[in-house]
Amino acid sequence: MRRLAAAVCVATLLPAAAAGHSFSDGLGPVGYLVEGALAVWVQPWLILPVAALGIGLGLAGRMRRALVLLGLGLVAGLVLSPLIVAQAIVAPPLAVGLVMAVVAALVPPARARGALPGLAVLTGVTVGADAIEGYHVIDMPPTLPVGVALGGLLAVAALGGAAAASRAWLVRPWVTILWRIAASWVAAIQLLYLALLFAP
Repeated sequence: MRRLAAAVCVATLLPAAAAGHSFSDGLGPVGYLVEGALAVWVQPWLILPVAALGIGLGLAGRMRRALVLLGLGLVAGLVLSPLIVAQAIVAPPLAVGLVMAVVAALVPPARARGALPGLAVLTGVTVGADAIEGYHVIDMPPTLPVGVALGGLLAVAALGGAAAASRAWLVRPWVTILWRIAASWVAAIQLLYLALLFAP
């Protein structure tokens, strides 16, 4: 586990290919709110880590506290974005999401609970910082960063809630197995994405 954590730290610090999400001009408050949420939902390097966190929280049953920590991480990432990224950098959120997906897929929920608060904060910081591509929050329409934060929180709450509800409604081992398979697929997609990023 320590080697995996070290590899994530290295991958987070290495430069990677940039990708962009250009924000529109002239939208109203609701339009910017929706655009902020879509910045998280439509970009695979942002929605995959969020999906991994949602599945992990749904399996471990620690939604409320982790959602608060995720929200704090998103706010911190949005505020610190100019200091963290100069443009959309794909690797950091994917690296954190990969660790979260591996934890959700392979680690028993009772043992994973200790890692979830830290992973929730890291997911929030990397997704929030990357979603606005290094821009200053004060230079943006107010509802756009709010949309980013709400988009991340809603996605995690929806997936985590679906995982928790399905396990409570159908008390069968195969339900948990299906969610862990889903987490393994999310991990595999992120690993492939990272491999393609760093391919020569």
